[in-house]
Amino acid sequence: MNLIIRETRNSYKGTCNYLISNHKLDDFYISETSNTIASKKNIIFNQIKYFFIILFNRKRLHKTNIILSVGYITLSVVFLYKIRLIKVNRIYWWGFFLHDVKYFSIFKILLRLLSTDKLHFIVFSEH
Repeated sequence: MNLIIRETRNSYKGTCNYLISNHKLDDFYISETSNTIASKKNIIFNQIKYFFIILFNRKRLHKTNIILSVGYITLSVVFLYKIRLIKVNRIYWWGFFLHDVKYFSIFKILLRLLSTDKLHFIVFSEH
């Protein structure tokens, strides 16, 4: 089984719908719609909420061949893999990008802790 994980049903809608229709990926999304502009506090709160949603749905992710994860929700997926609550052959982080170089130090630490040979990045960033 291959799976797309995304925060909202509208995240990269065209690409995800193509993969779901033509390549038989299952779709797992948290909500129907999104708040397009979120504060840093809301982003962090949402990531904590998403972690628990994914944790409680980990059976759906367990023993997946490929996970295409959209956005920062991937941090939760990779963390569950690192602590061995899910098994997966490959994780693709679709849409990895940083808007500002001042966040490099935070992500450098996070990615050093969560790095694995199973994690691959599809980068959308000038930085």
